[in-house]
Amino acid sequence: MSVRNTVKSIQDIMRQDSGVDGDAQRISQLCWMFFLKIIDDQDLELEAMQKDYRSPIPKRFQWRTWASDPEGITGEPLMEFVNDELFPSLKELTGKDGRRRVVRDVFEDAYNYMKSGQLMRQVINKINGIDFNNLTERQHFGDIYEQILNDLQSAGNAGEYYTPRAVTAFMADRIDPHPGEILFDPACGTGGFLTCAIRHMRERYVKKPADEQKMQQGLRACEKKQLPHMLCVTNMLLHNIEDPSFVRHDNTLARPYINYGQADRVDIVLTNPPFGGREEDGIESNFPKHFQTRETADLFLALIVRLLKAGGRAAVVLPDGSLFGGLNDIRRSSMEEFGPFVDDVLARTGARQVDVVGHSEGSIMPRWWMRFGPSVHSDGTPKVATFVGVGPATHGADLGGNAATLRSIPFFAGVIDTMVQNGCGACEQVLSGSSFLKQLNSSEPQPGERFTGPTQPGVRYMMLATQLDNFLVPYQYGFIDHPAVTNTTVQDVCAIDEADHLSIVFDPVAYDVIDNFLDPATATTPRCVATQPVFAPIDQRDWPPPTLPAD
Repeated sequence: MSVRNTVKSIQDIMRQDSGVDGDAQRISQLCWMFFLKIIDDQDLELEAMQKDYRSPIPKRFQWRTWASDPEGITGEPLMEFVNDELFPSLKELTGKDGRRRVVRDVFEDAYNYMKSGQLMRQVINKINGIDFNNLTERQHFGDIYEQILNDLQSAGNAGEYYTPRAVTAFMADRIDPHPGEILFDPACGTGGFLTCAIRHMRERYVKKPADEQKMQQGLRACEKKQLPHMLCVTNMLLHNIEDPSFVRHDNTLARPYINYGQADRVDIVLTNPPFGGREEDGIESNFPKHFQTRETADLFLALIVRLLKAGGRAAVVLPDGSLFGGLNDIRRSSMEEFGPFVDDVLARTGARQVDVVGHSEGSIMPRWWMRFGPSVHSDGTPKVATFVGVGPATHGADLGGNAATLRSIPFFAGVIDTMVQNGCGACEQVLSGSSFLKQLNSSEPQPGERFTGPTQPGVRYMMLATQLDNFLVPYQYGFIDHPAVTNTTVQDVCAIDEADHLSIVFDPVAYDVIDNFLDPATATTPRCVATQPVFAPIDQRDWPPPTLPAD
């Protein structure tokens, strides 16, 4: 029987058990059983390779002792053994050995949901059909495990622990970790970012055992909830991490901010912290007053900045508007949030300039600060070296020529005014023809400007659009008609690319084009893949070119 069929048959058996209620419980049940089988298979291999190796699990509780015999303990005696002996003993394991701590942490808050010893024996016998020391079987199971993690998306709130693999793979590729660097995920969930970083390093930089050792020694992670922690540890074992004790079962935010010192600094942070939620009472008091909030994303962001070494780098998934407002008046966000953020980055890294890559609204808000804010050093050098707009909103959303029409209709004009009055200043500013965009893009002198025109002297510009944009209609409204600007689309590079306004954010074609523009000295041939749209695309490939607004 194939590994896939084995897993499906296990799930079918568990559905018959009255104690397992829903996907989240079934996944949790599967995980602790897989964990014990995987670690036992690893133990067998390590015992053969290392003369003095000792399993972290006492002999009586090793999988091979109580589970491997298909005619072994079953029924009520099996349930009594699991509930009254196995779980209590593994929860109370002591010792400083890393793998021993892993076992204890995994079982600390784990629970056996199954009530039928006969059905559990059937599940155990199915699991025994998988040899995790067989490379082919382990790889196949790894793919299935990814699907199990994906199933969390439909398991209620458990879906918060899973980030789509296309996103994690892209972020790992862009951050480009190397063996020897310390990489930290402070809210690791099921370990998606870790596995992608491990895969990236093994494919590119791990050439000998010493490289593998340096890579594993540089991994750090933390997850506060039991289910994703157990899933992550199992994920690490599947990816041949011998000692996954670096995955701590803890809350990164529970430690006072000031207690994170020099010894805690890391080279890389790669994470998707929880957002939209609130931490328990008292957590915010661990942070300085100007950082205090119960919004988890904001707390994690403050901590990430503290944890990074000088010259460190981070790739972080954040909610829209987390850094620079999103819905706020774009002028205010650019001056009060973006500009100080650039200055802070320069101060912390010692760099003279930054590169800016902004998507959609993020392509116009930095440009306002560049034109009207303190965007140059005392010697006149721009603080920005290269600017890239992705799905750029340069001339706003024309809505297929309907923006002006909607403004002329009292009902829609009233709706826009109401949105602005209720805090969404950007809602009107991103529409084509807004006074904000006219001032930003004007070729005429403007009050308070640092330079005249849509581009800052000394800065390289690229506007990268998609011909299937479903927000910028026409897509050419993202371009800047100026000799200092490179205007292009992902379809100019790869005709089969179907990225829309949102999916261009994780489009490999876009990433390679941007990477080449930021670092032309190491430019490579961009990939050509058919990235799919997230929403219904508007195919503008055969539309006649519009006249760009005069602004």
